[in-house]
Amino acid sequence: MIKALARTSCILMSLVVGFISWYPLLKVFEYGVHVVPVTYAIASTLIIILSSMTFRGNSIIPAIVLLLTVSSVISLGVIEYDPTWFMTSSIVLLLSSGFVGRLYEVLILSSTRVPKSLKEKLLEFASRWNFVFGSIGCILLTLLLVHIGDYPVYTLSLVILLLSIALLLPFRPHRTSESEIKSLGVVPKVLFNYALLSSFAVGIIRPYIPAYLYVLGLDIVSLALLYGFTILISKIIASIAHAVVTARGPHSSMFIRTLVASLMLLTAATSEEPVVSAIAIVIFLVTTPLYSSAYMMIVSRCSKLSGYSYHRAEIWYTISSVIAGFVGLVFWLRTPRALPLISALLLMLTLPMLSRVKRFIEKELSGVEEFPRLRI
Repeated sequence: MIKALARTSCILMSLVVGFISWYPLLKVFEYGVHVVPVTYAIASTLIIILSSMTFRGNSIIPAIVLLLTVSSVISLGVIEYDPTWFMTSSIVLLLSSGFVGRLYEVLILSSTRVPKSLKEKLLEFASRWNFVFGSIGCILLTLLLVHIGDYPVYTLSLVILLLSIALLLPFRPHRTSESEIKSLGVVPKVLFNYALLSSFAVGIIRPYIPAYLYVLGLDIVSLALLYGFTILISKIIASIAHAVVTARGPHSSMFIRTLVASLMLLTAATSEEPVVSAIAIVIFLVTTPLYSSAYMMIVSRCSKLSGYSYHRAEIWYTISSVIAGFVGLVFWLRTPRALPLISALLLMLTLPMLSRVKRFIEKELSGVEEFPRLRI
């Protein structure tokens, strides 16, 4: 029974996360480009709050909060829906897209009802299939949206989220201890500085990517296919990232990601062909696992070193991204093509910082023969 509930919840989450990670940002763009960074900022702030609740106490609390929030938005939509409801729903959907995956993993790992032998199997199932269902759901929900409209699909997405979160409530997680939080590792200062600037650089364009591609001439279906394809390719790139980190070290993986992402953003900013710009954006998006895999492997080996706590660093990255979103608004009002250009230039500024990351790895982690394999 527990296994069936967990897998069903995982599948339902995956079906909507691919769609709600980008379409809400395009929907609020209809009400003005200035609404995009505001929506992104509110959703990101709520993610920080729920993540803090997860790290500091009983992890069932954020699940209940999110459950009640989704239920309230659905109830408001039944009474009357208007631009305010769509903006509120977009915030809730964006919040869910950035948090439900983390919530699922924490609840599974800390549940007292899930045998230890089953926990790894459930997380492996999620890692293996969330890309597939995420891609399928992204395309199916978009096709539904084209045929029946925004409101039914938004409501359907909220209902699916409601069910997926409700299925997790029977799990009985224990309270997170201080030792478990510290076991996540720490972020050394040299890595933190690099990651903070990278988050700011990427944050300038990230909230505007759906609107940017839409302005270039891509329709809704094309965007769905693009994001669906991106989700699938990201799984392949994640496997490649692990191989690169193991063979050449985390700094090499980060260098490849930063260089390729910068070049692709420059291409998206300068190309006159919408198709070329779209392909460049896809390549930029799928390079993310090259960074995230390397980052997590370094952090996991630094639990006994000084540095920022994992959760504290994540908060600063989110704040950096939010500020960058408003900076991006200033450049968008001049010309949308300025966003990928500025992001590319800032990412290039992080390349020299990787030499310090490399020296840190060689000095502090030289005794580690092999980095641990992470779930990808």
